[in-house]
Amino acid sequence: MHKFIADYVTILIYLREVNVTFTSRGIEIMVVSKTKPRFASVARVDVPTGRNGKHKGIVSAILAELEDVEDQDALRIPLDELGDLKENVRSALNRASHKLNRPIATATDERFLYVWSIVNPSKNADPASQGIGTGDRA
Repeated sequence: MHKFIADYVTILIYLREVNVTFTSRGIEIMVVSKTKPRFASVARVDVPTGRNGKHKGIVSAILAELEDVEDQDALRIPLDELGDLKENVRSALNRASHKLNRPIATATDERFLYVWSIVNPSKNADPASQGIGTGDRA
């Protein structure tokens, strides 16, 4: 009975490129062809955390300067200083202001992007009293 069991016991050892199988009948060696990896691996401690999006610099600068602007004033930013389409920067500003729970409004003309803080926003407030709806806004 023991001899019968020993005939069917197989030990498998998997190496990186060779499979070695030990059986009661002998050793079987099979070369495993591996494809070359497409991507490099790195230690997880070296993986950057957080996201620095394409518009982070301009959006951070606008929001920082907006802190120092009086409530009744707006920032006037030349469109050629945005570094991207005004629509993309306005979208990024909108996402950032919502994330910070800081209501802002924007408007544009042919040369400038205007950004201002909305003071005491209320769901029942007249949008025109906050400057919303006067021009195109984000």
